[in-house]
Amino acid sequence: MMQTPRKNERRHGAWRCWITLIAAIALLAIPTGQSMFGPQVAHADQAADDYAAAVGFYKQSRWGLAEEAFKKFLKNNAKHDRAPFARLYLGLSLTNLEKYDEARTILRAFVKDFPANAQVPQAMYRVAESSYFLDDLKGAEAEFTAFLAKSPEDALREYALPYLADTQLRLGKPDAAAANFQQSIKLFPQGKLLEDSRWGLAKSFDAQQKFPEALVLYREITANRAGVRAAQAQLQIASRLFEQKDFANAAKAYTDLEKNFPESKYVPTSRLNAGYAFYEFKDFKAATTQFELAAKEPEQAPAASYWRGMSQKQTGDLPGASAILKAAFEAHSQNPIAEQVLFQWADCELRLSQFDSAELHFADVAKRWPQGQWADDALYFAGEAALQRANRTANAETRIAAIQAAEGYTKQFAATQPNSGLKFYNDLLRGRVLLARGSDADATAAIELFKGIVGSTQRPQTQLQARYHLARAQQKLKQHAAVIETLTPVIEQVRKEGAASEFIDSLVMFASSLLVEKKNPEAVTAATDYIRLIPKGEQLDQAFVSKALAEANQKQFDVAKQSMTQLKAVLPNSPLIVRTTLQLAEAAYSQKQFDASLEWYAVVVAAGPQSSHFVPALSGQAWSQFEKKQFKPAAEIFSQLVKEFPQHALAPEAAFKLGESLQLDNQLEAAAKAFGEAFESYSPGNYGYLAGLEAARTLRRLNKAAEADAAYEKLLVKFPKPQNLDKLFDEWALLNYEAGRFERSDAIFKRLIAETPTSELADNARFSLAESDLLSSVNPDDGSVIVAKLESAKAAFQKLEQDPKSDVDVQQDSLWRLMQIAEQQKLWDEMAKSATSLRTRFAEGSHKSDAAFYLALSHLQRQQSELALELLKPLAAAKADPAMRDKDWFPRVFVLLAESQWQKKNYADVIATVSDFRAWDAKNRLLYQAEETLGRAYKSQGKFDEARAVFKQVIDDPNGKRTETAAKAQLMIAETHYLQKDYKAALESYLKVDILYDFPEWQAPALFQAGACDEQLGDWPQVVRDYESLIAKFPKSEWAEKAKPRLETAKQNAKK
Repeated sequence: MMQTPRKNERRHGAWRCWITLIAAIALLAIPTGQSMFGPQVAHADQAADDYAAAVGFYKQSRWGLAEEAFKKFLKNNAKHDRAPFARLYLGLSLTNLEKYDEARTILRAFVKDFPANAQVPQAMYRVAESSYFLDDLKGAEAEFTAFLAKSPEDALREYALPYLADTQLRLGKPDAAAANFQQSIKLFPQGKLLEDSRWGLAKSFDAQQKFPEALVLYREITANRAGVRAAQAQLQIASRLFEQKDFANAAKAYTDLEKNFPESKYVPTSRLNAGYAFYEFKDFKAATTQFELAAKEPEQAPAASYWRGMSQKQTGDLPGASAILKAAFEAHSQNPIAEQVLFQWADCELRLSQFDSAELHFADVAKRWPQGQWADDALYFAGEAALQRANRTANAETRIAAIQAAEGYTKQFAATQPNSGLKFYNDLLRGRVLLARGSDADATAAIELFKGIVGSTQRPQTQLQARYHLARAQQKLKQHAAVIETLTPVIEQVRKEGAASEFIDSLVMFASSLLVEKKNPEAVTAATDYIRLIPKGEQLDQAFVSKALAEANQKQFDVAKQSMTQLKAVLPNSPLIVRTTLQLAEAAYSQKQFDASLEWYAVVVAAGPQSSHFVPALSGQAWSQFEKKQFKPAAEIFSQLVKEFPQHALAPEAAFKLGESLQLDNQLEAAAKAFGEAFESYSPGNYGYLAGLEAARTLRRLNKAAEADAAYEKLLVKFPKPQNLDKLFDEWALLNYEAGRFERSDAIFKRLIAETPTSELADNARFSLAESDLLSSVNPDDGSVIVAKLESAKAAFQKLEQDPKSDVDVQQDSLWRLMQIAEQQKLWDEMAKSATSLRTRFAEGSHKSDAAFYLALSHLQRQQSELALELLKPLAAAKADPAMRDKDWFPRVFVLLAESQWQKKNYADVIATVSDFRAWDAKNRLLYQAEETLGRAYKSQGKFDEARAVFKQVIDDPNGKRTETAAKAQLMIAETHYLQKDYKAALESYLKVDILYDFPEWQAPALFQAGACDEQLGDWPQVVRDYESLIAKFPKSEWAEKAKPRLETAKQNAKK
């Protein structure tokens, strides 16, 4: 700490100059006519000679010889009449030899033994004086008082009064001292001790705290520059001003001492104290000058050098201060002030970011003075320096070592300084060291430590510091909501204190977390506060960055652009500019503001490929164009990225997007090629897989089924176990299925089942395979049924519809196929079973109407026309439903409904149904079948002409020509003629059935009825030929059996 000027000195030294004078006065005080030397030399004897010699020595101021001579005289002549005087002069000689204790003993005995002696007053004075010089102040006070009481007019009173006053002042009796000094001045206004008395009075006023009165006296003393007390008074003036904290005038007073009294012994002291005054006055440059001068005095050199360094430090010249303190420490390392010097030297090094040397010196302070006043500070700052060293090194090993060193200092502090006022600061440092380690676990531990400090310390500033570092730890762990909560009190304080706040940087941290938490307006406010308060702050660029990003998040892109322009203006070389521009581009892109994103991506790209952000910006530029559907320029930039940076992490994505851009630009050939190249270049890898998949799909769009098939196969070679393998198999199989490559699709479906048996698509694959069997069960050459294939398909569908692992659609579709197979096999009971199951299990399913239709068909085929009607009527009533129109069987509803009505002999309903059918779709390909039923309805009513007209329409209908229904209609025409007994016409019509159609079911009865006609016409030979032809052509038909007995009859008749 700064030394204060000395206030008290030993006063008696200043008074000693008067001893000889007082001794001379004492000699002159011997009464006239009476010699202190007794009888004249004429009476000389040896004793007289010895006495005379001793007196002679005394008069020549040969005090030592006088002492020896008087002692010898007294030893040999104790009863001599000059013995009393010898005792007196011995005492006086001893006082001049400053042997005050011995002198006082002799003189006290003289006063006691010779109370009437005329020299007693002088002896009493000398006794008091000896006590004064022996610092027996109480004795001196009593003895001076006794002297003055006994000899109020004695000439020595001029000296006794100031001595008594000074004694009282030293005894802490300033009132009594002041009174005696004042009396001395009054009685002896021209006295030899006048200046000393005025000095003493001034000191008494000081003690009485009458500073104005004291200063007046000091200035009066100083005015007499020739006075012995003048320089000393000047020093006192300066000291009083210093004590009153009037440092400016104190400094002037100190420097005036050297100016006015350049030869004074007080000049070195005044220089040192002038340095203190200038330091307190904060005129550090002047202080430095004074301390440098003061250091020339060896005794003052340690303190002066220290304070010179401190003054230089306060000017901001840390290198200069460090050099001065270094020299001071090296010169005075054994001086008590060395601890302070070394500490402050270390502090300069710390502030100069010379962390290695700072740490070394702080640690040295703690080691040299473990119990010193700076030990705790030194340990703390050694840890701080080590941590700063760790934070600034790029070398990993050095960083680890520095962190370990910092941790060591904090532990040493905790162990050796448990009661230090810096305890919480050390805890803060421990937390910061944990943060510096870098792991999430360490950050978590730091959070708990900082929270403990926040909850424990009562000092607001320490709480704020703990909150600041707690927020740092929370931000590291991305606990941004917690950061906001933690920093809120800190931010409030910062906004109160403004730019001077220790925690001004917390505004930037606050803004950053607000940004993450999407509190964009608040983030802008915090960042703006920092920029306004600290326009040249260390984190200015980060503040501008948070501000711009928050503005962009609010779609204030023009404002964000202004923020970036301001950042470039004040910090054109900030490394954050390019990175932030990229972030702004990405923010705009995420908000689908592609014009803005394009502009910012272009700025980053323009910065050149040397930037680590170049390729991401190039990619973003292409993506923005892609999103704007500007596929051609997007493709060009994606192509540039792949070509120039094929090994970059974004190259696989760019290669894929190149293909996609070309694909969307309808450049399918180029897209397929680009996808293929991306597949070859970046497999294995997600984009390699996607590119291979899109290559296959694009070839599929190009209707290049074989090439697409090969692409799928190649994809699965490189990626044999991709995600959704089953879906890929399904897609691949469908490609071939749709291209009519059924064998290939079946092979792929089989792979799906084999390689992904638990897939939800496995049942679909099995269904597809069953459908393949179903389709291939019909011989394409002659339409015949391949029973094995049909049965295989049927078995597969049955298994699928019963398998609980099959999805609902597959189960329904399988039942639907089973109904169709049952119709083909004419297994009406099985059809009814499948239809009923479908209606029961999936009442609202996709095949609800299909089930109703096929169930109605099964009823009709089993002559259950009433049940059929119940199902067919609602279906027919739904003819306006588009979904029903799309059913391939729906036209058959009218046909079956008419047939059911015919079976029920509801002929009028038949006519109405066929009329509805014709109205619904007069050109329907199945209308002829319903009209056939209509013809039968007319026939059954005996309306043969109407019947034949309708049957003729059936035969002539392009859709019914040469069909089985046409054959049946032809047979019905013949029947109408037969019923009207027009056997010739009937015969002709019956024969047309056999001749024109190839449907045994109708040919056989037609031939039988032809025979019957010939019978009616009496042409028995022809009858024989008719029946023989029937039996030969359709031997297994029921009509052949019926013809046999009639053939025999015909043969007999033909013989007649």
